[in-house]
Amino acid sequence: MPSKQGKKIPKDDVLEFVVRDILRQRSVDTQKELAELANRRFAASGSSFRVSPARARLAALGIGAKIVIRTRKGEAPKRCPGCGHRLAKTFMRNLKGRDAVYAMRCPRCGYEGRLGHWLPSRYGFGRL
Repeated sequence: MPSKQGKKIPKDDVLEFVVRDILRQRSVDTQKELAELANRRFAASGSSFRVSPARARLAALGIGAKIVIRTRKGEAPKRCPGCGHRLAKTFMRNLKGRDAVYAMRCPRCGYEGRLGHWLPSRYGFGRL
């Protein structure tokens, strides 16, 4: 049985340092691209660290990067799909007089879904 090549998981402060360095130089359009850039930085330094796109996104949230979340149609999430925080709901009254959820917003990361467009389709990261 062939042995797997040892890939290591970087500590949070190391990952945040690399993500901060990447976002100081340029903006990134997707979380996958952010993870690939971080993995290239780790490989260039000679370490065997690897990071997933979701973990790279959470590291960007940890350093206070501006994140733009584009949404698509889908079911309403129970927690924020960007950071896992509790969502604040905005209600409106429909024609029958019942309250209906109009929008959901995350106070932590800025995620906002409206009128059935709840699921994130792309995460964009601005420069620091």
